[in-house]
Amino acid sequence: MGLLGAIEAGGTKFVVAVADENYNIVERTAFPTLDGEKTLDQVIAFFDQFDNIDAIGIAAFGPIDIVPESKTYGYVLDTPKHGWSGYDFLGRMKAWRDIPYFWTTDVNGAGWAEFETGAAKDSQNMVYLTVGTGVGAGIVSGGKLVSGYGHPEAGHIFLQKHPEDHYEGHCPFHGDNCLE
Repeated sequence: MGLLGAIEAGGTKFVVAVADENYNIVERTAFPTLDGEKTLDQVIAFFDQFDNIDAIGIAAFGPIDIVPESKTYGYVLDTPKHGWSGYDFLGRMKAWRDIPYFWTTDVNGAGWAEFETGAAKDSQNMVYLTVGTGVGAGIVSGGKLVSGYGHPEAGHIFLQKHPEDHYEGHCPFHGDNCLE
């Protein structure tokens, strides 16, 4: 068996790694998230060092299309991240190397890891919340990821701002009262 690749595509930085069949990390690196083309140039340059990668898992910031039957499956959708809206992330990777890919959201990837090997490994249901560049939720119900057209974008929750909250940022899609 060859190596397994991993991409954590974050809004602030990308982390890429290869591991052996026992999930022991062989090599790992990180770099700032730029636009789609420049960032994936770096991703591909990293993986080009390895001829024997059997598959790559990608956990990406969003929103992304994770519905295999959709015409935009594998794309980053409308996002405030410069150079990413409408970007065919998965298509670029498949054009580089024809191997199996697993494509999901960054929070689904982290949530699934907790479900499989971490704090929730003895559960059938769990919610993994993250607050970083954005806000997200990975939900496992009955031992399966909740995803698809109904994938929860938990950061886009409308809240009443506290009168003393002077934060200047806002969600570019929903305005000042969106948690995101």
